[in-house]
Amino acid sequence: MVLVAVEFDGRGVTQTALLRAASDIICAAADKEGNPSLGYERYDDAPDRVGVPIKGFSVISKYEIPKDQAKIDAEDAALPVDKIPAPVCDTSHYKECYEEVAGEAMLYEPRSVDAVLVYDDTLIRGGEPWAHIGLQAIHEKLKDGGAIVVNSKRDPEYLLNFIPPTNKKYTLAVIDAEGMDKIFILPLIGAMLKVAPGIVSYRAVIAAVKERYKAEGIKKAEVVREAYNKVRFIEVPPATGPIQLKRRSRKFEEFPKWYEMPEGIVVFAPPVDTPNPHYKTDTFRTFRPVTDPEKCNKDGLCWLYCPDSARSPDPEKLFEVNLEYCKGCGICAEVCPTKAIKMVNELEFKEARLW
Repeated sequence: MVLVAVEFDGRGVTQTALLRAASDIICAAADKEGNPSLGYERYDDAPDRVGVPIKGFSVISKYEIPKDQAKIDAEDAALPVDKIPAPVCDTSHYKECYEEVAGEAMLYEPRSVDAVLVYDDTLIRGGEPWAHIGLQAIHEKLKDGGAIVVNSKRDPEYLLNFIPPTNKKYTLAVIDAEGMDKIFILPLIGAMLKVAPGIVSYRAVIAAVKERYKAEGIKKAEVVREAYNKVRFIEVPPATGPIQLKRRSRKFEEFPKWYEMPEGIVVFAPPVDTPNPHYKTDTFRTFRPVTDPEKCNKDGLCWLYCPDSARSPDPEKLFEVNLEYCKGCGICAEVCPTKAIKMVNELEFKEARLW
């Protein structure tokens, strides 16, 4: 038996439904090939806040991955979507495969994944979700030789500047998914089929998409086909030097032991007027506020309206932003009467990388 998995990385509220839809499509494709699957969101991401990093997964158990799957997919992708053969549904090993995937239902996350689909390209820096203490690298769960597929207009070489080094080799692929279809998970899945063959077959995905979108099925399947043929990618070798990260996940061993805890239920808060040193929220942010000193009138509305107290009250410092806690909501830019504040994408700043 072979377990394969896909991770979906998105942002809370705005992309939650698309995260579920992508998992549904992958699992439906697996079903059409006779393979049991499991799709779920990480449960602690449930209290969504706009922008919070969230994850979802599809896990599939297969008897084997055909050695020529990439060749078969390429041949199918050369055909019009209405001429592609139906997937072969082989259930001869379903019972053994089901028993293999059933154990995965008890896990908080899969042990490893074959591909990571990234909905917002600023998430390649890593994410610190709602109930996770510490930064999770985008390739933390990725198998050696896996693929990261990013929804982005940027080149993969540029994005690589923001991804922390790892001792694993992987494929970094980009596709302007939002520029291709409003349901941008379809181009992401199409690109994944090209750079990570064997998770599900191309023809199974086409069949699942046509079935899901009914009257628009052929049109949406064409989007998958176009992305398969347009995806740009590079092969990233393992890092050769020592790997040092600015932030990391806290290990279980670092938390207080039961015999070290005081009696009763005690929640230790940070000192007054200081940020929480253990939980930084900068990975919620896609855009950061930048103040033009020539336009700023120092009225303090940006400081007053900041919902996360991420700005300094000092007008001489132009109400400086603490970028470890700013979530990029843009309220400061909205309330500024002189329009001195501009929201700029995180990936415009090389220092935005978190390693």
